[in-house]
Amino acid sequence: MCNKIIALLFVVFTSCSLKCDSKIHVDELILEYSKENNFPYCKYVNNCLEGEPSSIKKMFCENLVFFDGESAYMHAFNVYKITKFLGENRVVGIMKEFSKNELKIYFNNLQVGLEYESLKNKNVKETFPKIYSMIMSQTIGN
Repeated sequence: MCNKIIALLFVVFTSCSLKCDSKIHVDELILEYSKENNFPYCKYVNNCLEGEPSSIKKMFCENLVFFDGESAYMHAFNVYKITKFLGENRVVGIMKEFSKNELKIYFNNLQVGLEYESLKNKNVKETFPKIYSMIMSQTIGN
């Protein structure tokens, strides 16, 4: 009887943990907030990693208001990791479809993502010079 209770508890606890099968680690806190808000975060992450433009635009450029505090930092860090995974050339090609406001949100997410990785002495300009140039030319120049 005791073994059955232990087995049942194991099943309950392991089935409650949220996981994202992805090439990048997605923290459980992000997944909890996403689940509460019916937002398929893991699906969007995986679509982004495949280079799917509409998912990238949603993840990089929309204010996902249900993230706050630590979860907002974690989301920005995921934007940074996806950008790094895809590479600058691929991202710059997709950014051509971003509005001025979307570029600003993306820039902020990248900068916060760099800070979250403890790269405080780094910035978007040094880490992603092509992305930085495109953002500046579209937001400052216009």
